[in-house]
Amino acid sequence: MSAPAVQFAIGTSSTTAASAAETNVDKSLDDLIKDRRKEAAATAKKQRAGPKSASRAKKPSAADKSVGKGKAKRAAAAAARRGISSSSKPTAMQVEKETYRQQRKKQAPNKAGGAAGSRRSRRVTDNRNRREADVKTKAKARKQQQQQKKQQGGRNQGGVPKPPTKGALNAAVKAMSGAGFSVPKGMQMVISFGK
Repeated sequence: MSAPAVQFAIGTSSTTAASAAETNVDKSLDDLIKDRRKEAAATAKKQRAGPKSASRAKKPSAADKSVGKGKAKRAAAAAARRGISSSSKPTAMQVEKETYRQQRKKQAPNKAGGAAGSRRSRRVTDNRNRREADVKTKAKARKQQQQQKKQQGGRNQGGVPKPPTKGALNAAVKAMSGAGFSVPKGMQMVISFGK
């Protein structure tokens, strides 16, 4: 028995994908890695070269500069009083830093009070809100404790009755022995109390 002869033909394609695949096949592993790194670097460069953010490009206003300079002066004076710094005058870097902070704060106001609310007024309202919340939680806890006491009906907290005192146990033993009960040898008397 002979095997049937199978005929096949290899065709070529004129598409660019096929030609790109053929060129990749002909390359060595090092060349493939080098090409892939070049492509990654090019895409990263394109992403970095995007439009600059408005906050970076914008110069600080005169008001921001003035406030920043004042804050830097106060911080430098405090540092000199504490002995941290030898000079009571702020450096150019400190002024620039405070100016930048002021500019950033203006662009992205705090969530709590917005640009209009000062830090102090926010703090006062936050404290007032906290106090009100504390009063409410304490009142709620007190109410729950009172309800638990009512449910327990004068019992101890947690629903567990107090164990009898030693005097009560001794009285029970005396009553048993007074009734004529004596504990047999080798045994001991156990008294239990139930609800």
